[in-house]
Amino acid sequence: MMRILDVILGRRRLILTETQRAVLLRKGKLSDILVAGEHWVPRRNGELQMHDLINPRFISIYEDALIRTRPDLVERHLTVVETGADEVKVVNRNGRVYELVAPDHRVVFWTDAGDWTVDTVSLTETHEVETGLARRLARAGLTKALTAAEVAEGKVGILSVDGVVERVLEPGTYWFWTLGRKHLVKLVDTRWQTHEVVGQELLTADRVTIRVNLAADYKVADPMVAVTAVKDF
Repeated sequence: MMRILDVILGRRRLILTETQRAVLLRKGKLSDILVAGEHWVPRRNGELQMHDLINPRFISIYEDALIRTRPDLVERHLTVVETGADEVKVVNRNGRVYELVAPDHRVVFWTDAGDWTVDTVSLTETHEVETGLARRLARAGLTKALTAAEVAEGKVGILSVDGVVERVLEPGTYWFWTLGRKHLVKLVDTRWQTHEVVGQELLTADRVTIRVNLAADYKVADPMVAVTAVKDF
């Protein structure tokens, strides 16, 4: 009897599990997002796009249309992360770093797929990545947008950004955002060093040629001047 009634009403039964979701369109228009449970959907003039929460990302050709025409469904079922031109956002899922969203991008997640939090990092204030955040991103394997520079003990680094010398880096590890920028760190040894000039021939006043070896001990006192004032100190 139910089957006959369903045929008459032009509908069919759909059961979704806890990990399934479906985008329903009626006559070509976005109608609803179906969650776990029993649903009756139209047999004709209806379209279903199935999704599995095993993949937390919402990937659909209807993403833009949903955001533009059905903000109520978006607010109820989706978590939208958008970035401006001078910021990145770190998306955390269940307390762990899940994804890094680059500037001028949008990523959409199923809200029910996790406990989502978002941290915003401004690129206008600094292009250096805070050490704790850099380590979290490294553990999550999200370092494509980062570059690292290590300055060993006894040395300093001269940081240049897009060809402009910025500052001196003390010993340690530094992380920088590579998003649209090029970073170069030139290392300068600040310890006492010995420089030898071997086998130099000199002509004395009485025109006798002698061969001498020279040695000098030196130490760089001002690394910034040593790098910027001359070609090769």
